[in-house]
Amino acid sequence: MLKITKFESEILEVNQETPSVKTIRFSVPEEFEFNPGQFVAFILDIDGKEERRFYSIAKHGKGYIEAAINKVKNGRVSPIIHNWKKEDKVKIHGPLGMFVLKKDAFEKENIFIATGTGVAPFAAMIPKLLSGTDKKVILLAGYKHENEIIYDKFFSDLNKNNKNFEYHAVISRPENPQYKGSIGRVQSLIENHLPHNFAGDVYLCGLYEMIKDVEQMLIQKGIAKERIIFERYD
Repeated sequence: MLKITKFESEILEVNQETPSVKTIRFSVPEEFEFNPGQFVAFILDIDGKEERRFYSIAKHGKGYIEAAINKVKNGRVSPIIHNWKKEDKVKIHGPLGMFVLKKDAFEKENIFIATGTGVAPFAAMIPKLLSGTDKKVILLAGYKHENEIIYDKFFSDLNKNNKNFEYHAVISRPENPQYKGSIGRVQSLIENHLPHNFAGDVYLCGLYEMIKDVEQMLIQKGIAKERIIFERYD
């Protein structure tokens, strides 16, 4: 079992990925370990009251983890996190959560479906899976606007370098009338890219309404409920 710890982290890097999302890299102790799909808690003191916010571990490497932080309009905590700068110190508790690859994930095909920053844990889970399987792995990601796509280059590069990986993104409300990518909801990607007689597992991450709608859609297509694993952000 992985050890859950509290530690002080230093911010190593901050990037503005989209108008509302920043990716932030945090230092972690040498002994820090996690299972792809897990999250950490950021511990803040706001007006003398402890506040915790939970974010999935996305991209990671030696000595750091990264999280994708969406700035919630009129939010109490996310605007504060968006003001964090390089070299700031942050208290972190983790790793936490059970949204991880199933033990037999490397032996079957897997589909990952996300909307918005729900794609973040898949930036850790999918590379882990691709490192140990030649089975088909598919990522379907949905966004409202074309300037909200995160980790697009990261997943596109994985797509180029792994013959068994497919990556598809869709925009529901493109702002540019000349936008040439896929338009629609993430459900339209399922209609187009769910393999015939798919016998693997499906991992979902996003808001409740998406999870509910997609789960119902998958069940109607013959995928048993126990083969649908999900993490909600609300």
